[in-house]
Amino acid sequence: MFNIIKPCVTLTIISSQAYSHQCGRIRRLQAWRNYVIGLLFLSFVISPACLWAEVVTYTHTVRQPFNGSQSPDDARTAAIAKAKREVLEKAGTYLDSIKIVKDHQLIQNQITALSSAVLQAEIISQKNYASGETFGVEIEAKVCVDTATLEERVKSFLKDQSALAKAEKLEQRERELLARIQELESKNAHPEQLSKKLSNKKDQRTKLSKEYNEVTRMLTAVEANRKALMLWDRVRFINPEKALVYLNEAIRKDDHYAEAFNNRGIVYADLTKWQQAIKDYDKAVHLDPSLSDAFNNRGTAYANLSNSAKAINDFDKAIQINPTHLRAFYNRGTALTSQGKLQDAIKDFDRSIALDSCDTSSYYNRGNVYAELGEFLKAVLDYDHAIKLDSNKAAFYFNRGIAYANLGQYQKALNDLDNAITLDPQDLAALCNRGIAYFKTEKYQQAIKDFDQVLYFNSNETVAYKYRGLSHLMLGEQKRFCSDLETACKRGECESLNRVRTDGFCK
Repeated sequence: MFNIIKPCVTLTIISSQAYSHQCGRIRRLQAWRNYVIGLLFLSFVISPACLWAEVVTYTHTVRQPFNGSQSPDDARTAAIAKAKREVLEKAGTYLDSIKIVKDHQLIQNQITALSSAVLQAEIISQKNYASGETFGVEIEAKVCVDTATLEERVKSFLKDQSALAKAEKLEQRERELLARIQELESKNAHPEQLSKKLSNKKDQRTKLSKEYNEVTRMLTAVEANRKALMLWDRVRFINPEKALVYLNEAIRKDDHYAEAFNNRGIVYADLTKWQQAIKDYDKAVHLDPSLSDAFNNRGTAYANLSNSAKAINDFDKAIQINPTHLRAFYNRGTALTSQGKLQDAIKDFDRSIALDSCDTSSYYNRGNVYAELGEFLKAVLDYDHAIKLDSNKAAFYFNRGIAYANLGQYQKALNDLDNAITLDPQDLAALCNRGIAYFKTEKYQQAIKDFDQVLYFNSNETVAYKYRGLSHLMLGEQKRFCSDLETACKRGECESLNRVRTDGFCK
């Protein structure tokens, strides 16, 4: 008489689990809210303090003279950046020795980028020095490598396909700025290299001093950006307010820093300030039209504002710039799903899975699209993949359970719904569906217990009244059957009561 309701498609982002408690529907993770998880850019792991049993320590000292056109502050900034970079290069020799790094066959610049992402350099001393007529600052930096946990941190970092590329971009910017400082130092040491166009030495020195100051400000912007990224945990900024402080500083120091605008946009997205996020992404793509991440991130912001057309347009641009942008394919797939373009969505999920065969969210979403199309066997296969990769998501078991139920495999549906409830005991949708599965397998008393619990917490769940009533009827309790259908009718669902009255029941 009654069937499990056909499931509807689900737009999902793994981090946000907000769903409607309605029996028979595939779990709906909040579609675009906190979308930044499926998108973003980088996971930097803060290195632990040097308190562990197995620690390798690297130190490096830099002497930076300040004379001529370079101010003491500019010299100190350059020396700190040099010391940190060079000590991280030393630590990179250890990274290069571990198996996972060898397997990736990273080149030197990539290893330095990796070192700066998973290790943390600290300044342990700074002092002025004088040598003859030369004055300067001496900086000592240190890196502690916890060998017991390093490989796991590197593995976690390298799981994100775009992480290393973005770390390289940060490393490259710092390297270029330090090279520029070296050029300025050469000019400072050899006045004959100064521009001939300026009329006197004072003008030449003033120009050189401004150039020093500009480059060192850019270096401090890179460092502020790096500090913000240290607060990223592969899902969101763990302290968005603090990250915002760092990124504001980076942009104040360098208002042409596209990556900083992109990252600040992500912080605003974490804070659900979508319009502010879009403004920063606008600025990022204006400064760097090749920044595919900014297009992808702006697309997710538009999606959160329910503007799927603009979202898809931005995802298209991200993919045009970077044809291997996994998150852009995934995000475009979810946007196309919201527009009902299910076959096109499947193609995008196919592509994101081809780029990363361990991407649980793509398997899960593709499974949901197959379920929407009524292709439940394909849906089950995708949920299987998702569960093998992550067995702790209640939604994965819930949706596979619904797919099994629609295939008439109720015992498998019960097993999955049991798992979903174990992982989320307050899940009324899973309880309600398990009650229906118990009913389908003629376990009426167990079905009634589940429906009782659902109705205890939500007295307006009409599906639970209907199926509890049917369970009572199958146990020969016609009065309770009619009572539940009448209550469902009072709650706004009278179709079932009218049907049974037509058949002569519940007069």
